[in-house]
Amino acid sequence: MVIGFVSAYSISATLVIIFSCNPVKAVWEVALQELPTTKCINYPASYIAQAAINIFTDLFIFILPMPIIWVLQLSPRQKISISSIFAIGLL
Repeated sequence: MVIGFVSAYSISATLVIIFSCNPVKAVWEVALQELPTTKCINYPASYIAQAAINIFTDLFIFILPMPIIWVLQLSPRQKISISSIFAIGLL
């Protein structure tokens, strides 16, 4: 389920970037963005939305294996060590 969400989000985010302006050519030709006939999305809002979803998915993927780790027959020190290794991925 998580991999499906992350895949769908990644594809949709790529499509938003590609088709963020009308005409599409204005995405990579900045001079076209200045024309009054060109329509582009609100880039800062798009970046904030993408960042929020990325943070959510990163945290969810980090939390996903924690219940399994904490029921293993390991010492608390080993459980914390393994959890810390997963936490490095958040950096």
